[in-house]
Amino acid sequence: MLRKKREMLRDCKGQGLIEYVLIAAVIAVALIVAMGLLKEKISTKFASTGTEITQAR
Repeated sequence: MLRKKREMLRDCKGQGLIEYVLIAAVIAVALIVAMGLLKEKISTKFASTGTEITQAR
């Protein structure tokens, strides 16, 4: 009986780890998609900021 409880405890820990990995993967995919969609806006903003800094000198 004690052996069964130990096995269940190990299984639950593995399941929790897998859930955290899946959550991290979903967040990573969402960030990659967001960066892909906002790529042009970010690039334009950095270019205009660089131009403003250069002209300020």
